[in-house]
Amino acid sequence: IAQRLVDLGGLRDGLDVAQAGDVFWFYFGYAGLFVLHDDNVWSYDRAERWLSEEASHALLRHPPPRSLTSPE
Repeated sequence: IAQRLVDLGGLRDGLDVAQAGDVFWFYFGYAGLFVLHDDNVWSYDRAERWLSEEASHALLRHPPPRSLTSPE
C-alpha cells in the first residue's frame, strides 16, 4: 500500500516507503485498536474512525478534512 501511495504521488512529503510502512503498522497493527478499545473503553467504531482519520493525516499528501463531530 505504501508503494502504491508513492506511485500515485499521494504520500506526504518527507516520508519514504519504509517510513510509511511503519506508520501503517502503528495505526493498523493489533496494539492500537485494542489499547483504544480495551484500555480506553472506546467502541470499536470510534477507535476505527479515529485510527483511520489520524493515519490519513500522517500518510497522505492531501488528507480528507478532519471530522467536525466529536466521536461519541
